[in-house]
Amino acid sequence: MERVLLTEADVVKLVQRLYGLQTTKQTILASYDDVNIRVIVNGTSRNRHIKEVSEDGYVLKVLNTVDSKKVEFVGAMHAAIEKVSRAGIVTSHPVPNIHGQFHSTECLQSRSGKEGCMFLVRLFQFVPGDLLEGKTYTSQLCFEAGQLAGQLSNVLKDFEHPGLVNHSRHWNLREVVNLGDKIDSIVDLEDRKLVREVVEQFKQNVVGNANNLLKGTVHADLNEGNIIVKGSEVSTEGEKSMEFHVHGVLDFGDLVHEYIVYEIAIVTAYMMIESTILDSIDVAGHTLAGYIKELQLPAADCNVLKECICARLAQSFTYGSHEHKLDPTNTYCLRTSEKGWPVLRRLWKIPKHELYAKWAEILHGYSLTANFENC
Repeated sequence: MERVLLTEADVVKLVQRLYGLQTTKQTILASYDDVNIRVIVNGTSRNRHIKEVSEDGYVLKVLNTVDSKKVEFVGAMHAAIEKVSRAGIVTSHPVPNIHGQFHSTECLQSRSGKEGCMFLVRLFQFVPGDLLEGKTYTSQLCFEAGQLAGQLSNVLKDFEHPGLVNHSRHWNLREVVNLGDKIDSIVDLEDRKLVREVVEQFKQNVVGNANNLLKGTVHADLNEGNIIVKGSEVSTEGEKSMEFHVHGVLDFGDLVHEYIVYEIAIVTAYMMIESTILDSIDVAGHTLAGYIKELQLPAADCNVLKECICARLAQSFTYGSHEHKLDPTNTYCLRTSEKGWPVLRRLWKIPKHELYAKWAEILHGYSLTANFENC
């Protein structure tokens, strides 16, 4: 897999050539596999397909060489974005290029220096707001993150597209069963053992229970970097502070037709890692409450929620360790591990009936219930 190499001059030329816009400022955004660059442009355009130039700018997205070949899947992403947007959920839209197309494949230089690589290029409107990353996770903010996941599940549960048929990426939660020898890249032997236990339980209780679980299309990557929040100043006892609320969602690159329970499990896993003021188990309860507010899960799905959350944590940490072993200079891939391992170790040890009883207590505070009866 190759990633594109773009200089500032390359970005200016690419945006001008493909989209008829003049870049005045650019900022590289964090990305795991691809290249994302926010560009601010002046108010002029020679693209007749752009009715109004965005003052907030755009995000130039260049996929890696592997994902660049999945053109039909890109069509599925764009269709899902349109469906989500029509439902009133704030998200970023693809912008047509000068030919009226929402993507093009370009011959560009790769970071390894390889010439002639083909990369799929798109431009998205930038959605103003802040990322959830780095914010203080209050119980309300956790609830709203879960609520966003539930809203997405409601909108996408019946969404189908040819580009999703037989489509899967390595970040699909189901792929946790194929971690294999990547687990050996984990330095701590006890953590290796823990991940193997998680994988085995996932195989037995989730994959082995496939016929009883709801299926639908899931965003599958609701993390702190893909959730948009907006802040407002509030005054409490004479002291002013910022209060944030969930505003929208980004990046449908991991979209997949899978078990619906993956959506709440994935967002819960990331919320648990990033919390600084709430107990991680409570974070999960508040996040689940937000989801249940929008969509009630059947008992079979509730029963495997713990396994799915642990599987996402194990998957993230294993991939991170593996990528770091391949490239020790890549520290971005380890960003969740330091805070995340203690969360996984603790969560895995808690008996399911105790865990669900705690979550049920939190749900009760919202006048909500979940189908934990048989768990």
